[in-house]
Amino acid sequence: MAKEKTPLSAEVDRLIHLWMQQARDQAFVVMDPQGVIVGWLGAAAALLGHTAEEAMGRHIGLIFTSEDQAKGYAEYELKVAAEDRFSEDSRWHVRKDGTRIWVSGTVTALRDPDGTILGYIKVLRDLTDERSHTERFVNQLSEMDLARSNTHTFLSTLGHELRNPLAVLANVEMILQRVVADERGRKATQQLSGQLAVLRKIADDLMDVSRLEQGKLDLELAPADLREILQE
Repeated sequence: MAKEKTPLSAEVDRLIHLWMQQARDQAFVVMDPQGVIVGWLGAAAALLGHTAEEAMGRHIGLIFTSEDQAKGYAEYELKVAAEDRFSEDSRWHVRKDGTRIWVSGTVTALRDPDGTILGYIKVLRDLTDERSHTERFVNQLSEMDLARSNTHTFLSTLGHELRNPLAVLANVEMILQRVVADERGRKATQQLSGQLAVLRKIADDLMDVSRLEQGKLDLELAPADLREILQE
């Protein structure tokens, strides 16, 4: 014999039903044991585009993407809920107009006291904006990583390319040191030697950047006299 509801429990049931009907940020889809929609509450119509009359009597696969339908995710979601009491995931769903929305939700199996499944309820929340922000952030990170990789490739190539003209200039420097005898020529040769040393240092630094990026450069810490560094 069914136990008569107290006034308090009846009021709680009424308030819960009103909440499910009036919720604006969550959709509630009630299904029978076969996954056929029998309730379309809360923000379901606003979120998914179908009116209650259009959705009722159709399988829950209605809101899944064609790819997920082909993979049987709609049925799998119910299977997991039946075995584990509920299933939870985030995925793309499809509105009536064909646009996709990123939805986070749960499916709960509803049972009678004997454990027989009476149906399911799917609670959905639209997280499309958050998903878009996340994807935009991931894309920006990928672009930055690519730009960083291209920069290091360029610097490595530049370091290699600098060595070719440096070798020629070094030979010219050596010849000039042997053949130039006047004071003015010796000063010019000294300036050339100094600038060649700077270019060699730049080329070595560029190569070190490439080695550091590839994990092939070991840094050795050692004491240094700051006065000597500043003097140099």
